[in-house]
Amino acid sequence: MARPELASTDEIGVHGVAQSLEELRLAEARLERRHQRQSTLAPRDRAAVRYIFERADDGDPASPKELADHLGISQSAVTALATRLVADGIIVTRVHTSDGRRKLLVPMNRNDHIDGQDPLTDSIRRAVAELSDHEAEIVRDFLENLRDIVDRAGSDASSTPTPDE
Repeated sequence: MARPELASTDEIGVHGVAQSLEELRLAEARLERRHQRQSTLAPRDRAAVRYIFERADDGDPASPKELADHLGISQSAVTALATRLVADGIIVTRVHTSDGRRKLLVPMNRNDHIDGQDPLTDSIRRAVAELSDHEAEIVRDFLENLRDIVDRAGSDASSTPTPDE
């Protein structure tokens, strides 16, 4: 797909970065749609996975009861759902650190990638390996800043810093 030509670099950002990021967002959306079409997960299972990952990312893993409440389904239905997600290698269950009677649902360790398991992850890792340490540090810092901007999106817009801040 050809890039639309714009009048000046000011319109697309320094070195075309803003345009490239928009193209990356569009590619990610296309990838998500393809995954949804190809996924063996039912919509409710995908919603459960999103919730489990979001809670883990917030540092507050979900319990089966909390997942049941979030999805509006019974705890027995969550037990069956969690069993499928564990068998598919998407999540694991852990015992709560302070309450041994309580179970938590957490994503499989995202750093435990097995080469060949996900061709996209393999390709991304090969591309990252081509960066120098200095380049990798710059890219990492930039992406972390973008992640923070995305995480704040939709919150108080007046408190969102501009790139010049």
